[in-house]
Amino acid sequence: YKKRTKKIELLERRVDELEQHSRLDDLLISGLEIHRTYAQDTACDRGKDIEITATHSPGSPSLEDQVIKFFNSKNIAISSKDIVACHSLAQKHSKTSTIVIRLASRKCKMEVLRNAKKLKGTSVYVNE
Repeated sequence: YKKRTKKIELLERRVDELEQHSRLDDLLISGLEIHRTYAQDTACDRGKDIEITATHSPGSPSLEDQVIKFFNSKNIAISSKDIVACHSLAQKHSKTSTIVIRLASRKCKMEVLRNAKKLKGTSVYVNE
C-alpha cells in the first residue's frame, strides 16, 4: 500500500511538472474587447471554453486576427507565425473575456512581455 501511494504521489508530481512546462509559452490577455460570432456566443452560453483559431465566419476576424491587430496597433510586433494557439475562456455576456495565447517560442513570449508597458493607458493586461 505504501509503495502504491508513493508511486501515485510521484506520478501526480510529474503530471504537475509537465502541465507547468506546457504553459511556459502561454500568455493571458485580459480586458481586450473582442467581437464574437453568433456561434461563439452560443458556445459561451453553454459554459464551454472554445477554440476560435481555426473556425470563424467569413467576413468576421478570428480571435487570433483581433489579438494580432490590437498588439500591432500598440507597436508590439506579433504575427500569426508567432501564435500556435489562441482561444478565449468562456464568460457569459462579456466582451472582455480572458484570452489565452500559446506562442511559438519563449523568446517571442518574453518580447511581448517586455513590450507590455506600451499597453499603459488601455484596459488590456498581459500576464504569464
